[in-house]
Amino acid sequence: MSEIEKLVPPYELCKTIPRGEFTDSVFVWARYPEYIPCESNTIPDGLGEKVVMLRRDCLENNIIAPAPTIQEIWDGIEIKGLCIIPETGKNMAKNGLMKWLYFYGIKGDR
Repeated sequence: MSEIEKLVPPYELCKTIPRGEFTDSVFVWARYPEYIPCESNTIPDGLGEKVVMLRRDCLENNIIAPAPTIQEIWDGIEIKGLCIIPETGKNMAKNGLMKWLYFYGIKGDR
């Protein structure tokens, strides 16, 4: 796991984020390396691996899912009058995204 991957939720959770959410997140889960020949029916070994990249460095068609940071997740929770205390721990972004998905009725736990 890279240092950047420690800042964002795991891919399995990020892929549940609905289209149109976190479109301005700094990081994304993407296929690497960037270029996978469209005419190829098979992906050579090492190509198409899922990695976290800066959105600005990634071709749009290689983005698999947004990879929001904990700050982006908490900024995305727009529930007025509710005090949310972020959990501390190994992967705060994972815990935060699980709460975000729960509050928006998508998935996750309380």
